[in-house]
Amino acid sequence: MGKKTANWVLIFGLAISFSLIAVSCGDGGKAGGDNPGLESEESPDFDQTQSDQTSTVNTKLSKTGRPASPTTSTDAAFKFSCTAGRCAYKCWLDANPWQKCKSPKTYAALTPGDHTFKVKAGKNGVWDRTPAKYSWHIGDIWALTSATDAPAGRSNLTAVWTGTKAIFWGGDYYDGVEHYLNTGGVYDPATDSWVATPTDNAPSGRSLHSAVWADPEMIVWGGASPVGENTGGKYNPGTNSWVALETANAPTARYNHKAVWTGTEMIVWGGYGGGDLNTGGRYNGNSWTPTSTTNAPEARDSFTAVWTGSPLNLMIVWGGSGAVYFNNGGKYDPSGNAWTATSPTNAPGIRSQHTAVWTGSKMIIWGGSYNDGTWHYLDTGGIYDPVGNSWTATDTTTAPSGRNGLAAVWTGTEMVVWGGNNLDNTGGRYNPASNSWTSTSTTNAPTARAVPSAVWAGNQMIIWGGSDYSAIGGRYWP
Repeated sequence: MGKKTANWVLIFGLAISFSLIAVSCGDGGKAGGDNPGLESEESPDFDQTQSDQTSTVNTKLSKTGRPASPTTSTDAAFKFSCTAGRCAYKCWLDANPWQKCKSPKTYAALTPGDHTFKVKAGKNGVWDRTPAKYSWHIGDIWALTSATDAPAGRSNLTAVWTGTKAIFWGGDYYDGVEHYLNTGGVYDPATDSWVATPTDNAPSGRSLHSAVWADPEMIVWGGASPVGENTGGKYNPGTNSWVALETANAPTARYNHKAVWTGTEMIVWGGYGGGDLNTGGRYNGNSWTPTSTTNAPEARDSFTAVWTGSPLNLMIVWGGSGAVYFNNGGKYDPSGNAWTATSPTNAPGIRSQHTAVWTGSKMIIWGGSYNDGTWHYLDTGGIYDPVGNSWTATDTTTAPSGRNGLAAVWTGTEMVVWGGNNLDNTGGRYNPASNSWTSTSTTNAPTARAVPSAVWAGNQMIIWGGSDYSAIGGRYWP
């Protein structure tokens, strides 16, 4: 074939190619064409920062319409396009498999928490090597707990978190006669369902007792029935069974005391038993050892206690009431069976029925009340550093209104408080890093109540029980 003939063939081939390209860029390439999953959208508000600019196909994710972060909406919608005209798309949400999709991609009834959406465009078998992505957080949301198979409503109960489930047990209710309960329930937030705890071999009915989680068992001790108790039991949710605690050498009967779990033993201290007490005991295995009274804080009840964990390994008790209201406390070292006083310098004012959480390095106390002829409900608190033995005040400018008988949990970054006496269903989130408060939503929140019980379940606070005697509680995602 001569050079002139070859050139004509080349020109004819190029003409056919240009003709095919023109057809592919015609009306069939418009966004939302007849092919599901094939979209084209050009807009200056697309974010290409997450796309692979070295690929022949790059994905563009629109900034318009996507959820804010954080948001209270459980719905989400995403618009996307690509740089190659008509493309196919695959979408990914959280840990779910990639699926074919088209723009806009919508999701409904997402669970509160952190989410990540990814999308990648493909054409002629070539896919964007770096999908476009967007992460956001759904929070400040309430959902009510199921009432199906839930225990009967009650107040002055205890709650523990097992790592996967919450156990609520004991408590009382009043209908003209005081009733002390030895029933409870295991609540599974993953299925929003309840399983009743048995009464066979369970401790007698009681309220204002203590409970700790000592994996794989919950240990309850003491309480009022209405007189003080010095008995208790170990409940194993795996076997759904109870075993009684040894009473030999146990502390004297009491209620309104506090207990912590150290990882190897339960320490109980204080409370009321015919008078306020400054005694306690350590339960290890199935035997008791008394806590020292040397340098122990003054006898009291309605105080708070936290366990610091390693490396300090201290129980810190603070506040409460007895002959007077207190704004002091003590640090108990079980290894030396010894007490050291907490500093009074810059400590919060006197109070009882307040709350306390441990952040991993500091104790935060907040709220409570005292009576000097008039009731004072407090919106103040303090951050206690046990290493420096020093206090820093919590902010009051944006704090919730003063209250006692409230619930509190530590999320890992914030203290969440909720409920309390003579209040509606409000609360607040306190961030010690910024020394600031954010109000909790009241939308879909549980009914107002005092002395509810609460646990932190990894990504949500579970509230149940309280003075309204409701069998319905709430789950809050901050």
